[in-house]
Amino acid sequence: MRSKLIPIAILSIGAFIIGLCIGASEYKSALNGIKWTDVASLSITFLGFILAFYTYHQWLNDKKKEDSYLIAKQYISAIDQVRECLNDLSFHYHSMCPAPGVIVESKEITTQRLEHVNKVWHELYQSKVMMLNSKRELAFWKVSLTEDFDEKHDEFIKELDAISVISNCLNSQLYHFHIKEADNMDEVVREKSMLDQKLSLAYKIISERIDMGFEKVFSFK
Repeated sequence: MRSKLIPIAILSIGAFIIGLCIGASEYKSALNGIKWTDVASLSITFLGFILAFYTYHQWLNDKKKEDSYLIAKQYISAIDQVRECLNDLSFHYHSMCPAPGVIVESKEITTQRLEHVNKVWHELYQSKVMMLNSKRELAFWKVSLTEDFDEKHDEFIKELDAISVISNCLNSQLYHFHIKEADNMDEVVREKSMLDQKLSLAYKIISERIDMGFEKVFSFK
C-alpha cells in the first residue's frame, strides 16, 4: 500500500510546485528579488530527494521479499534433509531386519550398520530442529504456512517423534538378535512393522508437500 502512495505523493508535490509557479507569475511584485533559477534548483533537489527515498523504499521491500523467500526455501531444505535421513535409515533397517529373501549379515557388518544408524539419527534430529527453527523464523519475515500445510507440519513432527521412539526400541532388539544371538525375532518383526507404518505416514506428508506446490505451502503478507 505504501509503495503505491509514494508515486502519488511525488506527483502531487510536483503538481503543487508547478501550480505555485504558475500562480506566482501573477504576483511578480511580491516575489521581487527571488531568482527563479534558485526556486527551480530547490524544486529539483527536493524531487531528487523524494525519488531517492522512493528508490530506497522499493529496494528495501524487494530485499525483504527476497529474504522471505530464502527463509521459506530453508524450511523446504530442512524437510528434504529429513527425507534423506529417513531414506538412509529405511535402507539399513531393511538390511538388518530378518525377512524372506534378506541375507543374514555377519556381526561385524551389523555392528557397523547400527553405528551408522545412530549417526544418521543425530543428523535427523538436527534436520528436525532446523525445520522447527525455520518455521519460527517465517513469522519474522511476515510469512506463514498455509492453514492446510500447518496441520501437516504438526503431524509430520509427531510422526518423526514416534519414529525416534520406535527405532530406539528396534535398535535394542536388533542388537540382541544379531550380536547376542537372542531368540527375539518376533519382537524385531513387530518393531520393524511399526516403524514401516510411521515411515509410510512421514513419506506421505512429504509427497503431499510436493503435490501442493510452493504457493499452497506458504502464505506471504
